[in-house]
Amino acid sequence: MSISQVHSRLAVAGAATALVAGVMVAGTAGSADASGTTPKLGLGGGTTFSCAVPLLGSIDLPLVAGIPSLPASLPTELPLAGLPVDVTSLVPGSLLGPLSLLGLGDLGGSINTFSMLLGGLPLSVDDLSALPVTIPGLGALPLAATGVMAPGTAKLGAPGVYDLALPASFNFLPLSSLPLPIALPELGLPCSIKDPSTAVVGQVTVRKQTSSLTTLAASRTITKGAAAKVATKVTRELGGKGAGDVRVYDNGKRISSKSLNNGNARFALRHLNVGKHTLTFKYVGNAKTAGATKNVTIRVVR
Repeated sequence: MSISQVHSRLAVAGAATALVAGVMVAGTAGSADASGTTPKLGLGGGTTFSCAVPLLGSIDLPLVAGIPSLPASLPTELPLAGLPVDVTSLVPGSLLGPLSLLGLGDLGGSINTFSMLLGGLPLSVDDLSALPVTIPGLGALPLAATGVMAPGTAKLGAPGVYDLALPASFNFLPLSSLPLPIALPELGLPCSIKDPSTAVVGQVTVRKQTSSLTTLAASRTITKGAAAKVATKVTRELGGKGAGDVRVYDNGKRISSKSLNNGNARFALRHLNVGKHTLTFKYVGNAKTAGATKNVTIRVVR
């Protein structure tokens, strides 16, 4: 997936495709299994959480979460705010049965305090909710919810390979078109991951942004003793201006070096011998940006 496609998905976060439609199959009453369920798009996976339900005690809630627009390899400093996040939970029959007996015909839900982790970077999710769905006569009920990463989500950091992990806990707030028959905690039902070793659902490789180096020579032919004037400009993959040094080599020997100023560096190269010179301009890059190279041919005449 190209960076332009990622940004396009950021712009249409509200139209994200729901995960796992048709993948999670209703099991027998009181049982549900998240193993083997994976998102159709992007990165993600699932595990089981234990939720405390008033009167009913602890209920297992399998859950799959994914980020459909997130490729496995991304450049540094890519903004993540607004990226769609999809979550599918499989509400077990052990919870649905009592609700049906108490007169509820449908069930939806929202999840608050939900924050995935990319390495040490928290990915808080806003507006994660599912509309009410008819409760089946038997078996479990899949609920598909979609949210977006919160506006304050940081940009991707330094290059490296990072685990994408589900949260250690969250709150699940059941919703219905009728009042629920039991009082719920104000923030919903607290749910905690049953096995923390299953939290990791994917890996993301954060790579250096690529860069492009453009050059503009005032003249391709100069007289001996005159300066070869060349302007350079470095632009990064995501549109930012380059920072760092540009070095100039003549036949493998470094003859000049300048630091970029607002993405630009200008050279006045003197003491070139008569003849043809293929000058190599090399942007060396920095901790978050890969380098780039461009050749310029200058002819020196008497």
